[in-house]
Amino acid sequence: MEKENFGIKLNALKYKNAGVASLKGSTATKKCLVIPIEDNNLFVSVNADRTPKAVYLDLSAFALREPKYDQTHLVKQSLPKEVREKMSKEELDAMPILGGMKAFESVLNNAADACNAPIVGVGSVDDLPF
Repeated sequence: MEKENFGIKLNALKYKNAGVASLKGSTATKKCLVIPIEDNNLFVSVNADRTPKAVYLDLSAFALREPKYDQTHLVKQSLPKEVREKMSKEELDAMPILGGMKAFESVLNNAADACNAPIVGVGSVDDLPF
């Protein structure tokens, strides 16, 4: 079976109550993406000292019957079973499409090399890393 690599493009403003805000740190003001954790069923993994280690968003990709613009799949959030079971059919159907996927030729030797962004735990705006 041939391995396929996919490019995934997500619209982060499709998350509930997400927005763009300018945050002032000690040395600069930066435009930031703000995504409420609880509103979006994100999972926060913590270190032994309870500082954030990672924030996860579970996604599912669904193959399109008729691919458009080289997009072969649509991407939606995958919710925990207990959250999904509390939602009505209308609420489930109204969940936004967050993005799409398309196959591409990989230039990376190792997928782990693709993401090296640090996880930064910030307690207040005084702790911003900029």
